[in-house]
Amino acid sequence: MNSDHPIYTLVYTSSATQPFDDEALTALLRNARAVNETHGITGLLAYYDGCFVQLIEGPEAEVRQLYENLSRDPRHKIFGHVDEGHLPARSFPDWTMAFRHFNRRKAEKLSGERDSAAALRAAIDIPNDAATGIFFKSCLSALLPNHLVD
Repeated sequence: MNSDHPIYTLVYTSSATQPFDDEALTALLRNARAVNETHGITGLLAYYDGCFVQLIEGPEAEVRQLYENLSRDPRHKIFGHVDEGHLPARSFPDWTMAFRHFNRRKAEKLSGERDSAAALRAAIDIPNDAATGIFFKSCLSALLPNHLVD
């Protein structure tokens, strides 16, 4: 997914309005990956206990259109976008939609770590770069709502 245009990144959080079991998550990902491939979008979706945090990146018009479409999806309620902006390169160039599903045990383990952002990065095994910093902070806030995220 090479592009001569600057990469636009948007991070948002949302809450599911219906239960998402493994089958529903698989169907959601299958569709998202197909749409993203068509529109030159890459990113990462994290899910925990009914809460989504997603980073999407690609051509600005495509990312904005996808976010608008997602905001109308009745399966979740978007709290709003956390951060957005242009970057010189993609953070997830090979993933039409990487996905991580956290369970309570993993979140409890993360909440006990001294550096929660580093623990989350290690747990989901993705690169540590400035472009994804806001994503991790969003994940921590969503996954560990009772813990202060600095």
